[in-house]
Amino acid sequence: LNRSAQSVYEMGSTFKAFTVALALETGTATLESGYDASSPLRLGGHTINDFHAEDRWLTLSEVFTHSSNIGSSLIALEAGSDAQRGFLGDLRLLERAPIELLESADPLLPRQWAQTETATISYGHGIAVSPIATIAAFAAIANDGVYVPPTLQPVAANETIVGARVMSSQTAQDVLALMRENVTDGTGGSAEAQGYRVAGKTGTAEKPHRGGYDSSRLISSFSAVFPYDDPQYAVLV
Repeated sequence: LNRSAQSVYEMGSTFKAFTVALALETGTATLESGYDASSPLRLGGHTINDFHAEDRWLTLSEVFTHSSNIGSSLIALEAGSDAQRGFLGDLRLLERAPIELLESADPLLPRQWAQTETATISYGHGIAVSPIATIAAFAAIANDGVYVPPTLQPVAANETIVGARVMSSQTAQDVLALMRENVTDGTGGSAEAQGYRVAGKTGTAEKPHRGGYDSSRLISSFSAVFPYDDPQYAVLV
């Protein structure tokens, strides 16, 4: 089993990078926009809580660095389901990763995409994608907003693979700066490797089981880009 391409996972809070990028790109929020994360969010019979609860209003930047599920949900709901679906589609997260592997797996998508799904997808639940598809989307952030299809073929030093712009350069730079702040002052502090200037986002997702999720079985991940001020590598652990 090629877990990088053939397995799909709910990627948890790593998806908050895409949610923040969505809001900045559509203009529904700025880095200083505020969100009420002082109490759990009740939506469609579901209650959304924060694992690292701050119990207060948070700016968009703080939603990211404190990894607030409530704030992320509010950001996505403000942008809307159609915009979210379109943005994730541009990042190629709603299809099999475009890489030269027959086993590259299709994602598992929600049957309907209403408010509850928009909220949970904002923090990486309710949608399952392959690791290679996830890190290719992060590479677009690292690549100044241009998505380049991942490849296993050798690329010559003077060869350029044509990509597609999926977000503005400013949006990509803003999200990358937040990812750096997440390492220096947020949940990704363990990735602060001296000299590498790592930017990244942590993710934790409960494993699905019959009838719901198992809170005792987790998938933990970390999406990293480095060096953040001149990105050369994107790594998903």
